[in-house]
Amino acid sequence: MNDLNPADIANVEILKGASAAALWGSRAANGVIVITTKKGSNTGGKVQVSYTGSVSFDEVNKMPPLQTKFGQGSGGKFTTSAVSSYGDLIVARPGGSDAYTGKAYVQFPDGTKRFSIPDGTAANTHGGKNSREVYDHAKDVFGLGRATEHAITLSGGGEKNQILFSYANTDQKGIIKANSDYKRNVVRVNFQSIITPKLSANVNMNYSNIRSNRAQQGSNTSGILLGQLRTPPDFDNAQWVGTAYDALGNATFDKQISYRNPIGFSPSSGFDNPLWTINRNKSFSVVNRVIGNIELKYDWNDWLSLKVNSGLDSYSDHRTDFIDTQSAEALGGEYTDQFIFESQWNTNLFAVGNKRFSKYFTGTATMGFNYNAVQYDNVGATATKHIVANAPPKLSNSPAANRTPFNNAATTKTSAGFFELNGDFFSQLFLTVTGRAETASTFGPEAQSLFFYPSISGAWQFTKLTGSNDIVTFGKLRSSFGIVGKQPDAYLNLTTYSEQIPYNVWWGQQLSGSAYRGGHAISTKAGNPKIKPEKKQETEVGVDLRLFRDRVTFAATAYKNKTTDVILSTQVTPSSGFSERTGNVGVIENKGLEFNLGANWLKRAEGFSWTSNFIWSAYRNKVLDLAGAQYVFLA
Repeated sequence: MNDLNPADIANVEILKGASAAALWGSRAANGVIVITTKKGSNTGGKVQVSYTGSVSFDEVNKMPPLQTKFGQGSGGKFTTSAVSSYGDLIVARPGGSDAYTGKAYVQFPDGTKRFSIPDGTAANTHGGKNSREVYDHAKDVFGLGRATEHAITLSGGGEKNQILFSYANTDQKGIIKANSDYKRNVVRVNFQSIITPKLSANVNMNYSNIRSNRAQQGSNTSGILLGQLRTPPDFDNAQWVGTAYDALGNATFDKQISYRNPIGFSPSSGFDNPLWTINRNKSFSVVNRVIGNIELKYDWNDWLSLKVNSGLDSYSDHRTDFIDTQSAEALGGEYTDQFIFESQWNTNLFAVGNKRFSKYFTGTATMGFNYNAVQYDNVGATATKHIVANAPPKLSNSPAANRTPFNNAATTKTSAGFFELNGDFFSQLFLTVTGRAETASTFGPEAQSLFFYPSISGAWQFTKLTGSNDIVTFGKLRSSFGIVGKQPDAYLNLTTYSEQIPYNVWWGQQLSGSAYRGGHAISTKAGNPKIKPEKKQETEVGVDLRLFRDRVTFAATAYKNKTTDVILSTQVTPSSGFSERTGNVGVIENKGLEFNLGANWLKRAEGFSWTSNFIWSAYRNKVLDLAGAQYVFLA
């Protein structure tokens, strides 16, 4: 959805239950999101133009509360080398300027200087740290974000041909004060045509270009939050870079300054100053994505039609990740330049029938075939130990021995036949039955080649029989059962080989496989010829009510699902020649309750309304079996 124009979306349907998602087979273990985009309309030959625009602002809602009582140190004494903030009591300090010692110092861009501060002792716990000033480190990093969006749509046509053209631009400056932006341009064309009274066509094409700068995240020594949250309250992160002078006056330019490296002479900052991270460690991405499909529909008669649609979803993502020379995450620097390509072809051929058999019964049926193929490539290289500090990011700015190329590729193919049957009885009883038989290239050669995913769901709108009243306006009971799956990742059914990195034999010269026209070794992960998809079986019952002339809505759902053949990686005996194998080794059970209560407090004809919605849910997950494994490494 991130690569779509929000103004192009006509409807979003979320299919959560297994019975609703069964038509998607082994791609539906976590549910399905169905996005329907807008089409052109019959405007009598006129062109309709619409424009939407918006400006929004973002800011951090809440940060974790941090103590400002104790300074940097340990054991109640101020210490400049300490990782933690268990130092002296800040309010007990004498106040005023800090006392300095030694001749080495750092000079900041504004001309101010900082020397070493003496550590505290038992007799003088604050040492040379006299200042009582504390700092808000979040304000150093986070500010006010802004986003502007513009979208224009042109549509029109006559009875036989309709067209829609849209363009959207998004320009966002993130809440991080430096190198945090997102720019998106999306162009889309949709064309519909009635070629003959029985044959019609629909063509859709979407192109998006996204450029973004992003900052380090997560729990790593160069991450924004790790350095920010661990900085003591009495250290000023705003002074994050300077020129370090030793006792003889020799200068070292452009040194990172952090609370564990306050005058820049340590080779490592410990944890990067978050301002160093957002200004020097840069990640840039350029995504180009094309989504296109064509559908042909032939009306065989007044109740049966044949359809074929085929589509391509293809994108390229050029990523560069730069870690500056003095960063704690990669001392000496690191640069990665990579291209990710993925193309997915999806084709459906199916027949749809819709017939009213009597005034009390209407039925629809869909039967078809699906073919899906995905090609993935990830090509690039990582270079470490920059030769020239502060040089433009290039792989050539590292010694040849420190450049590591990589090339990963995967192809998966899936074929399936499917059907869906719907019945409407007396306009109050509704029944849906679906099924999908699927085979895929990711299944093991010794596993069964075809897996079936069925579902059945029913609903009774009992107010059609009892009649609605001022208390119960609408009432429906529902129940469903279904099975969905999850495919194994590509090539888990095979034992693969990989090119080996250089190595030495302790007393001799370093050896490299590439120097001897290539060298490969068998993987330490054993392939599993019996691997098959996970299966999740789910049962659900519920009730939907609208009460007091639709002023109150209530929904209750109880569900239970059981996932078998869970795909996990487990250790194997080393004597086999392998360290691990991925297989179907787990059984997990999940059951729960959901209640949804809504109230329509106010609704006026001029369009103003006030509604409230309350949701309560409870669930319980339980691992029932791990096929004898004593433990499983999850992350």
